[in-house]
Amino acid sequence: MNLLIQNLLTGSTKKYPIKGSIITLGKLPENDIVLEQTGVSRKHCKISRVGDEWLILDLDSKNGTLLDNNKIIAETPVKPGQTIKIADYILRLIEKKQPIEEKHKSIVPQKEDNTVIVTPRREKIIPPALKKQIHTTLIEKMDLKHTDVSTKSQDELYEHTFAVCMRIISTLL
Repeated sequence: MNLLIQNLLTGSTKKYPIKGSIITLGKLPENDIVLEQTGVSRKHCKISRVGDEWLILDLDSKNGTLLDNNKIIAETPVKPGQTIKIADYILRLIEKKQPIEEKHKSIVPQKEDNTVIVTPRREKIIPPALKKQIHTTLIEKMDLKHTDVSTKSQDELYEHTFAVCMRIISTLL
């Protein structure tokens, strides 16, 4: 069995062979797989094999572990292909012989211990009503109705747009 881990911040994906019956994931170097992003606990979770079944257990992490968007509260069976989410990482168990689909890979450099695969970000489906609301909010917040963009340089428009986006983001955090 392999564990495929995608970093949502960088878009990179790594494939780790699972050699034993238990692997631990977290920020500490003594974990089998170290995940360094914010939101990952020192000892975040463990994946173990019991017979033919794989189980995942959250190790009382601060931000939790999700299996198919459901928070794990006890040791839970996990099947190949199910989505595990830890902070800004997406993980999937995949069979050793299962090839990674062509649509998911763009660069595949070989390394001794694992394969690194750079994958494109998945496009999120946004309902039309929400798209319209986002568009209206951005137009309003950027005050583009009252701005003559033809008199602004590309750098000025970029700086204005960036500043407004940062204000919007800061209100969400």
